[in-house]
Formats: sequence, structure tokens, C-alpha cells
Amino acid sequence: MSQSQGEAQLYGLFAVLVHSGFSCHAGHYFCYIKVPRRLGASLQTFAVAFCKSCLSLFRVSQASNGQWFQMNDSSVTVSDIRSVLNQQAYVLFYIK
Repeated sequence: MSQSQGEAQLYGLFAVLVHSGFSCHAGHYFCYIKVPRRLGASLQTFAVAFCKSCLSLFRVSQASNGQWFQMNDSSVTVSDIRSVLNQQAYVLFYIK
């Protein structure tokens, strides 16, 4: 899908489903999910009011901002973006 005009859309990765095993019929699925850390509303309003280029930088910082967790059966552990990006992803989930 392409856009002819307007600002580019920014999507942030917020979850990764991983499969470990030899086939999709056998093995184990687990996931990584990002819990966002948002800037305060007053800071967001300031960034938007300050300038349009600041808005783009603000959106990029928001997309990369957050804490990653690995969810594996009943276990939830803190993770980091390097661990997530080193996985063989089965499904990627993005948020606008």
C-alpha cells in the first residue's frame, strides 16, 4: 500500500511470536512483548507545538521506547531488544 501525499506513517514493533521446533505441527511457541513507557501528556503537547520536525523525532522515540518481556508458558521474564531482534520470528506485530 502506498501513500501519494502526507506524512509517512510510523509503526512500532510491539510483539514477536517465536516458534522453536522442526515443524509448525510440533514444537513450542513463545513470545516477546513490549510494554511502552510513554512520555507525559504535557511533554507530548510541547513537542508537537514546538515544531513539525520535532513531532517526527518524538514519534520515533515513542516507537523505540519500552521494556521487553519474554512470555513462555507461565513464565514472564524481563528481556531486551537485542534478544528480540536475534530471534527467528514466526509472526511480527506492529502498532501505529
